[in-house]
Amino acid sequence: MYNNSKTYGGSFIPAAGQIVAVLIYVDGFKGFTTNYSDRNQDTLIEVRVPTRGCTLTPGYWKTHSSNGPAPYDETWEMIGEDTTFFHSEQGWYDVLWTKPKKGNVYYILAFQYIAAKLNIMAGASSTAQVNAALAFADLFFDAQTPATALNLSKKDRNFYTGLANILDSYNNGYIGPGHCSN
Repeated sequence: MYNNSKTYGGSFIPAAGQIVAVLIYVDGFKGFTTNYSDRNQDTLIEVRVPTRGCTLTPGYWKTHSSNGPAPYDETWEMIGEDTTFFHSEQGWYDVLWTKPKKGNVYYILAFQYIAAKLNIMAGASSTAQVNAALAFADLFFDAQTPATALNLSKKDRNFYTGLANILDSYNNGYIGPGHCSN
């Protein structure tokens, strides 16, 4: 990603884990040569933005709710297990446990989306790719119900399944800050 803030007045906030190239331009640098003619010096530095936290799978979030059997994870309090999940007429926890009958992309995406949202709420850093997938998923859930999602074209189903795959990679630690060790 390139941003020339001096020229365009833009700003750029990199995502955690992203590698950012910083170009430092020094006007009139004489250099370290015997030729002292005026010249400019450019230096390129690559910086990896630090990550924080770690991610957990949907299976973790399913079992660490108020329903157990594992110890309760208080991250659930931030959204409320029984809070209605968009237009599903089900709570977040119930959607997480719903099997995607007939390959319903609504539940395929929701399974990974819920875990990713909980991971971020728990303090795991995200990536630009994950943030984009979550933003597209938000638009999808704002516009669809489980019933209407069954009528999507194959092309649309493939797109939203692709978003679920990105979120699955995040939740399993293949992209982003990595998977939690316990």
